[in-house]
Amino acid sequence: MTLVYLSIAFLAGTGLALATSTSVRIIELALLVALILVTTILGRKAKSIRMLGGIAILFILGVWMASESTPIAVEQDWSQIPRHEERVTLTGVLSDDPAPANEATRLRLMVDDTFNIDVYTETLMDQSGERRSDEFVYGDSYLVSGRFHLVTSRTDIAGTISTQNVELVEPRAVDNFRSAIAQFRSIFSTHLNDSINGDSGALASAMLIGDRSKLSQNTIQNFRSAGLSHVLAISGLHLVLVGGSAMVLAVQLLGRRRQFYLIVPFTTAWSYALIAGMSPSVTRAAIMFSVYLLARLLGRQRRILPALSLAAVSMVVLEPGVLKTISFQLSFAAVLGIAVMAPKVSIQLRSNLESFRVGPAIVRKFGWLILDSSIISVSAILFTTPLVLLHFGTSSAWGVFSTLAVSPVLPLFIWSSVATLSVDLIGTPVTSIVALTPLVSGGYIAFVAEVFAGFPGGNIDATSVGISFVLFWYSILFVGLNFKSISLLIERISSTKSIAMISSQTSLRNPLLGVAALLILVLAGFAITNPKSEHLTVVFFETDRGDMILIEAPGGQRMLVDGGDNADRAVQIIKDHLPLNDRRIDVVLSTHPDADHVGGLERIIEQFDVSQIIDSGANHDSQVFRSWKSEIARQSDVVEAVSGTVVRLDNETAVTILQTKCVIVQCSAFNDESVVARLDHQEVSFLLTGDITTAGESDLSLTGQNISTTVLKVPHHGSKTSTSDTFLTEVDPALAVVTTGIKNQFGHPHDEVMERLHQHLDEEAIFVTRDNGTVTVTTDGSRVWVKSDR
Repeated sequence: MTLVYLSIAFLAGTGLALATSTSVRIIELALLVALILVTTILGRKAKSIRMLGGIAILFILGVWMASESTPIAVEQDWSQIPRHEERVTLTGVLSDDPAPANEATRLRLMVDDTFNIDVYTETLMDQSGERRSDEFVYGDSYLVSGRFHLVTSRTDIAGTISTQNVELVEPRAVDNFRSAIAQFRSIFSTHLNDSINGDSGALASAMLIGDRSKLSQNTIQNFRSAGLSHVLAISGLHLVLVGGSAMVLAVQLLGRRRQFYLIVPFTTAWSYALIAGMSPSVTRAAIMFSVYLLARLLGRQRRILPALSLAAVSMVVLEPGVLKTISFQLSFAAVLGIAVMAPKVSIQLRSNLESFRVGPAIVRKFGWLILDSSIISVSAILFTTPLVLLHFGTSSAWGVFSTLAVSPVLPLFIWSSVATLSVDLIGTPVTSIVALTPLVSGGYIAFVAEVFAGFPGGNIDATSVGISFVLFWYSILFVGLNFKSISLLIERISSTKSIAMISSQTSLRNPLLGVAALLILVLAGFAITNPKSEHLTVVFFETDRGDMILIEAPGGQRMLVDGGDNADRAVQIIKDHLPLNDRRIDVVLSTHPDADHVGGLERIIEQFDVSQIIDSGANHDSQVFRSWKSEIARQSDVVEAVSGTVVRLDNETAVTILQTKCVIVQCSAFNDESVVARLDHQEVSFLLTGDITTAGESDLSLTGQNISTTVLKVPHHGSKTSTSDTFLTEVDPALAVVTTGIKNQFGHPHDEVMERLHQHLDEEAIFVTRDNGTVTVTTDGSRVWVKSDR
């Protein structure tokens, strides 16, 4: 347990520093004291002064390492990058695995060791005739020609090119270990698709090799909707599932004598990582899984949590920022689920089912194999689901059920695919016979995905999921796994007044109790910490309908533009976004009296500390607007929007109202009474256009004001009455955000608008909140970063 407490102290310090992006302050020290107190109560070993000192030192060491490891942004030499829309011919080396993109394949090429581009292509041209038309391999050099679309909103690529085909210039232009692995993966993928027909061959390539380029877009969508994405692509989670299945299979075939069976899952996990290209996420999962196997080998199954803690700490020491990555969190959670939950559930089910001895021994053994494989899969899924919801904002309601449906067949499909690949590489004539098993089992897996994808209500909207939900989920798991210990603790509390006596009398063998208590405090520390950012952040929230935009200046000042249409959801979104003890909104701007702009503002003003309200001044006859008007009449600091008004959020950040109604063009549309505002932060600007139509756009242009911008909030949610080609040309944005929800009855954004946007911008620079979820744009005044929920 000592190792667990020390590891948690270090990880808590690292996580807190990464979450707050700052150095040691009073909040960290206060949290440290709370950690020590709770550890003292719940863990008898924490009574040692040396133990307390160790916890304090490792906690502060974690904070220091994380605060000192902030990566320095690499400045891009834009003089070497082609201009937007320029026709170019470039040669680049494939620097990442090819990925499917609708009907094309995405290739990330490194050009002259200077910048990355994403190339979307359909076929490969190879003059030697040695490569197939779909065989793109990491490390190869390709020649590509087409129109270059500059992407200024991202730091990982400089632009994109869409072209029908690319030409192979030099195989294995990069001669390194990963390039050699990629060559073998390409050979294996080709043999799998040639030996196993149809969708089953493409599934085998995806699950064994990580090559998803052979999968149809319909298949990918089915697996995503059915909650089976973790089965489809190689990841840290997938490696843990495969390794766990291999362990169950080895136990059934070899037994547990002398621990020889552990060789099978160990070899399987690292072989799997090898053919997956040794990506960071898969490699970390392989390390964690190996630590788990080592604990079993040494007969220290009850010490698996300390071993995993040590592995996690080692990785964080080498790279503190890894603690924030979803791949690290998923890998650790998956291994933890298999180590902590799967054995308990398996033992309980076996004791309940042991009396049912029906059929021959080999049939029962096969039944236990299926049962244990399913338990491992479900345990990993249950421990990773809250993290998936937190990071991606969506999941499938049928994920657990679809996983249960495919788990019994998944090991059979994987191992039979391996057998088919082996005999095909050897060149034996029995390949077609061996391939029947993966053909049938793969067809079943694809069928399950298609069935569950068709079920209603499959996708869960989890954009409002926060730390509190994650904590609640793990609390439920914790209670279920420690029910007896918790019952004993409650019994002693009811009969004992002294907390110290409770601690001394209660022996909790499962260390998860201490972990849970410390985790609660760590998460509480994250929630009440309100760091000052050095960047401007503009959040375009996903709502049911309408606009809801939150501006946060580097100095901490906040401005909310509109509140969507759903009052309850608007309040919840803001609560989830702001720190727990901070309910401050400095300025609220209402751009339009329609319900999809003011619907949530009344409730927001009631529940948050709003200093100033700027109202559009336009009138409406709806009940929602009348209620809003009554509310602001009771407020003391309310002003009407006037063209030319400047709201200065800090020394380098200001919002200027450009237009509240047409003054040159005769506009008849009510929507042209929207407030149009421009947000400026150094060299970066945002044009917030409300619901104006093409007439309002023309009037805005004729006023002679500066309307060119970096980021455009597309007018009127992408309605076909707005966003003219002329307007887009004058605005010339580098990034466009369309704010519309799934409940928009008008079908926004309109296809014509999207076509016009695509004529001016690359697909990577267009975000629609209905599809991408909440969109967060961050800038330091010269560069722009974009993050979306999905």
